[in-house]
Amino acid sequence: MRSWEREGMEKILALFVSAGILLIIGADKAVIQGAIGAIFVVFLLTFLWNRRQEKAERDRILDWLHFPEKEIPKAERRPEVQKLLQCCQEQFWQQKEMEEEKEKQMRINQDYYTLWTHQIKTPIAAMKLLIDQMEEGKERNCLRQELFKTGQYVELMLSYQRMATFHEDLNLQEEHLEELVRAAVKKFSFFFIYQKLSVQIEIGDTKIVTDKKWFAVILEQILSNALKYTQEGGISVWWQEECLFIEDTGIGIRKEDIPRVFERGFCGYNGRMHQQSSGIGLYLSQEIAGKLGYAITIDSETGKGTTVCIHMKQPELIRE
Repeated sequence: MRSWEREGMEKILALFVSAGILLIIGADKAVIQGAIGAIFVVFLLTFLWNRRQEKAERDRILDWLHFPEKEIPKAERRPEVQKLLQCCQEQFWQQKEMEEEKEKQMRINQDYYTLWTHQIKTPIAAMKLLIDQMEEGKERNCLRQELFKTGQYVELMLSYQRMATFHEDLNLQEEHLEELVRAAVKKFSFFFIYQKLSVQIEIGDTKIVTDKKWFAVILEQILSNALKYTQEGGISVWWQEECLFIEDTGIGIRKEDIPRVFERGFCGYNGRMHQQSSGIGLYLSQEIAGKLGYAITIDSETGKGTTVCIHMKQPELIRE
C-alpha cells in the first residue's frame, strides 16, 4: 500500500473515531455532521492532490525511460522504484560502453581490411606486368587466370567492407542495361575465350535506374559463378518482363542447396567438391540487390545448368 493511501485510510479511521467521540459526549447533530463533512473534504482534497503528484512522478519516470542517460528523476513516493531506476541506468551505461567498444573495434577492422585491399593491388599490378612479359603459352594463360581471380577476390572484400556505408556511396542514374551487361562480360572475355564458351545477349534498348558500380558487382559475381562451373556450352543473358536472366550450361546446383545459396559462408556441394567457393559472392549480391530494390532468385537442375533471375521492377524514383 502506498504511503498516501495509508494516510488516507488513517484519516478515514480518524473521521469515524471523531464521530464516535462526538456521539458519546452528546454533541449536537449539526456539529457532528459539520465535523464529518470537513474531515471528508480535507480527505478528498488530499486524495486528489496525491493522485496528481503520483501521475506527475510517473510521467517523469516514463520520460526518463526514453532518455536514460539523463539524471534519474526522484521517486519520493516510491523509494523501491528509485532503486530500480538506478539499476536500470547502471545497466544502460554498461551496455552503451560495450556497444561503443564493439563499434570501435569494427571501425579498426574495417580500416585494416580497407588498407590491406588497397595495398595488395600494388603487387597484383606488378605481377600482371611480369606475366604480360612472358611468352604466350599455357603457363602464361593459367597465371593470368589465377591473377584475375585474385583481383576479383580483393574487389569482393572491398565491396563487402563498403556495404557498411552503402548509402553514402550510392549514385542512382538512368543506365542502358545492355551496356552494363556487355561491360561485365568483357571483363571476363579471357575466360570465355580460354574455356571456348559462347555468350548470347538479348536485351535491346532497355534502360534502368541503378547504381552502375554496385550493379556491376552483382553481375560480376553471377558471371564469375557461371564461368566457374561451366566447362562447355555457354552463357545466355536476356531481358523479359522486368527481369534480367543469366543462364549457363554448367553442372547445376543440387536441389537441397538452392534455398541456402544466399546464406553468408555457405559453399554447398559444388563449392566443397571443387574448392572454389568463398561463400560470400551470392550473399553479397543478394544484399546489394535488396538495397537497390531488386531481388535475386535461382532455378537450377543438376547436370543441365543454372538460371539466375534479377527481378528489377523499377520503382518511381525522384532523382536530382
